[in-house]
Amino acid sequence: MNIKIPQNNFNIGNTSNVRWKSIPRFNPNHITRNIVEQFKFKNELLGDMFVQGSHTGQFTNYFETVIKNRFGKTFGRELFSIAPENGDMIGYDIKINPEYRQKNHRFGEILRLFSVMEMLANSSSGIKIVSKDTAIYFHSKYKFIPDFNEFSKRDSILHDIISDKSPEFSPLSDEAQDMLSKINSAGDNLELQRELTSKTNDLARRYIEFALEKPDPQKNHPLNSCIDMILTRENVIKNKEFFNSLFEKHGIDFRIS
Repeated sequence: MNIKIPQNNFNIGNTSNVRWKSIPRFNPNHITRNIVEQFKFKNELLGDMFVQGSHTGQFTNYFETVIKNRFGKTFGRELFSIAPENGDMIGYDIKINPEYRQKNHRFGEILRLFSVMEMLANSSSGIKIVSKDTAIYFHSKYKFIPDFNEFSKRDSILHDIISDKSPEFSPLSDEAQDMLSKINSAGDNLELQRELTSKTNDLARRYIEFALEKPDPQKNHPLNSCIDMILTRENVIKNKEFFNSLFEKHGIDFRIS
């Protein structure tokens, strides 16, 4: 399927290996939402696999995507919502069965790609998630960036960066220490505190991107707080070659052009 960017409306049709389903609007002010109903792919070790999407209830905003084999066994799932007013998405949980984690099956990657497809098909401005501390680097690989507002999360992230004693990270660690000093000096100035939180989001993004270039970032450069993250439509389009290469790798008939 070819998606023309930045059009706001798409003609979603059934293609050779991706079947779409439209969820009708229940209010004149709502949009018609589109989800991937089914896709078949082949896993080198497990054979034919199926990704199936469903609406969890007629009048809810919740949807589920599951990965199953031909016998109906579930290997992974994601629960998410699509706002009927504007198509914006919130991802609540990705779960991969424990015995299939970190085995190079790429089930998490498959689920993430389907949420990207649905984001584009629904003209969503982005996907928001709250990432577990152990999953921050996973989501960052797929262009999610920090998007937290809580001062406590900000301060925790800064302490994590400051505590990283790897020599090549010292400029970022020094910047985090300087940021924390400015926060302490800002006191009850909420406007300045919010500005420093925004700047910390950018620092955390740069720290994560640098850590992803190093071996085993989760072990060597851990972040110890769950944080809000976002994948924006703009960032997907900016990185369309990256996403298109993954669609092609998995045989998904979808391209961002």
